[in-house]
Amino acid sequence: MLKTIFTAILSLQFIHAQVIERKAVPAHIEEAAHAAVKILANEVMKDNFLYSLDNMYPRWKESTAKEIGGMEELKRRLEVVPRDMKSKGISIIDFQVGKATSSFEVNSALYSDLKKAPEFSEYLVILPTTTFYRAVDPKGGTIKKLKIQSFQVAICSKKKEKWSFIDGGSLTIRQLRSLFPNLPQQEETLKLPERTMEEL
Repeated sequence: MLKTIFTAILSLQFIHAQVIERKAVPAHIEEAAHAAVKILANEVMKDNFLYSLDNMYPRWKESTAKEIGGMEELKRRLEVVPRDMKSKGISIIDFQVGKATSSFEVNSALYSDLKKAPEFSEYLVILPTTTFYRAVDPKGGTIKKLKIQSFQVAICSKKKEKWSFIDGGSLTIRQLRSLFPNLPQQEETLKLPERTMEEL
């Protein structure tokens, strides 16, 4: 038993020793992430929700699809969003993207595999978003406006600057860490933007 514990401790120390120093993400990467999320926002404003599916972070897309019964079901659900919104009198009137609150070098390898992938291979940037909705009551014509604050997680490979995204609307820190195990351990360092909904 003691030998097993000792071996485990040594293994953890070895893995920890493989974690290289994290460098600050260059400003131009944060700017590129902001521009990419702006494109995403513009496509959503045009009711092109499939753009978000096509550019969803691959492992997050696979995980989400698995939970709801497959990729086709995920695609179907996104395809009907514009029609459902229209039938309920809901429209997006603005989708704003703020400056990055935090950014990190990351590696999507499992923690126990870090010794096989000692270098950070991706950039991860967290950006706040503010979406304004207008809801018109089909019966009474009453107009309501909603303001929803959330965030997008933008990721790109260091080798190829092609951005993919994770919507932060219902994302938990545990889910984020399952995808990127070597994010900083201090929760406050992540600086995840606040998620709120307010009727205007």
